[in-house]
Amino acid sequence: MTGHSHASGRAGLPLPAGPGFSRAARQSVADRAMARRRKVAARTQPAAERGGALDRRPPLDRMNALLSFLYTLLRSDCVAALEGVGLDPQVGFLHALRPGRPALALDLMEELRPAVADRLALTLVNREQLTATDFEEQPGGAWYLSESGRKTTIVAYQKRKQEEVEHRLIGQKVPVGLIPHLQA
Repeated sequence: MTGHSHASGRAGLPLPAGPGFSRAARQSVADRAMARRRKVAARTQPAAERGGALDRRPPLDRMNALLSFLYTLLRSDCVAALEGVGLDPQVGFLHALRPGRPALALDLMEELRPAVADRLALTLVNREQLTATDFEEQPGGAWYLSESGRKTTIVAYQKRKQEEVEHRLIGQKVPVGLIPHLQA
């Protein structure tokens, strides 16, 4: 036993709790979340398209293009939630502080990515709400959602935000869209 207590995060990952937990413990949570996202990519993309790891910018395959777009929407919601409760989204703990980078919003996103963005991406692909025609390949091999793909994704994202889930801390059902505000 390390002396740290752990609570379960939204994605089922143990989150370090209590005063004085280390940066290494917080980074461990982020590392486990990234490992889960890689497993999702491994199940949904052919090996030739996957490239071994999730890409950063620009997205080099369709799944990363979809995830990147969803993460942008989620990041915007997290920034708004933090500003709404009076916190500075630029000052975070897990992510490096850089000008123009909302580090605290990125920290907040870590626990929400699997439950909101990753899950929605899989749903859109598995239900064939998005198909190959909803993506555009750019010169240099980058992939982006087409206009129709963005519209489909935004509609699905807004519907997901209206769905209610049981919030473990307050013991009530709340819309998914309010979770960033409650967590902030």
